Amino acid sequence: MAILTHASLPADIQAGDTLQVTVSLPEYLPANNWVLYYVLSGGGNTYKLTSTTSGTSHAIVESAATTGKWKSGEYVFQKYVENTSGERRTIGVGSTRILPHIAEQDPDIDQWRQIHSHARDGLVELAKGRTVSFSVGGQSFTLLTMDEAIRLERVAKRKVRDLERTAKMAAGLGNRRRISTRM
Repeated sequence: MAILTHASLPADIQAGDTLQVTVSLPEYLPANNWVLYYVLSGGGNTYKLTSTTSGTSHAIVESAATTGKWKSGEYVFQKYVENTSGERRTIGVGSTRILPHIAEQDPDIDQWRQIHSHARDGLVELAKGRTVSFSVGGQSFTLLTMDEAIRLERVAKRKVRDLERTAKMAAGLGNRRRISTRM
């Protein structure tokens, strides 16, 4: 599959994918005398993207390995150029969102989801008079009573909800319980 090339910084950047942006700036020619930069800032993180000359355009390529280290969330950016004599001009500002890389996910959340699922399914087995045993992440569970299964199911459900909420907040996606206003 070919790498998607953008004419400007996209609204959504997928962490872990190669990012390629090729920008034509006719007012800043020749391109080899000017360097285009994007500085992304958000959630306590800052990423600086630097262009290289591509004919009469400015090309920015960030590898999948590089973007894979970027933290997900909402970012503001400043787009500027600098020439070889040190002159600098801001030519744009905006916002973008970095979408989470699958490797960013907390492995605990998947384990807690499995525990929740097993405990919920265990309720049916316990109702049939069977003992329920399962292992998740090297940890073994044996449920002997309905109360144990209900308690474990509730704890796991709460843990999954809390980890999902924490991940959303870290990604800058907000909280349903909080109402934001702008004055």
